[in-house]
Amino acid sequence: MTFKTSLLLAAGVAGLLAISPAQAQDTRETVTVIAPAPSGERDSITGAPMVNAAYSQQVDYSDLNLRTAYGARELRARITLAAKTVCQKLDMRYPAPNNDRCMEAAYHDAIAQADDAIADARNYDRDYDRDND
Repeated sequence: MTFKTSLLLAAGVAGLLAISPAQAQDTRETVTVIAPAPSGERDSITGAPMVNAAYSQQVDYSDLNLRTAYGARELRARITLAAKTVCQKLDMRYPAPNNDRCMEAAYHDAIAQADDAIADARNYDRDYDRDND
């Protein structure tokens, strides 16, 4: 084996070892539901301001066909449940007087992601049909 071949082989091995877990991450389709920290609120026990107190949950939709009404409805139902869950977790940890605001914010942000995914799925279908006519 020549020096040049050895050098290329070593560079290739180093390149493979440099792949981080983030680069080799799962490619499942998800929407992130985040229960935002109540702004200006204080911890009911300590009185300290609540900073960076947020919970999140991934909602997987890789098993749904978002081109159908059923798939879109199911994704929205999953998001509703996830928003309730993360806001309840936040409220248990940091009780706040208005949990409805948390639900609205968590749901609204996640639905925007879902609407984008649904539009992409439906546009992909149209683009595929147009290209194969």
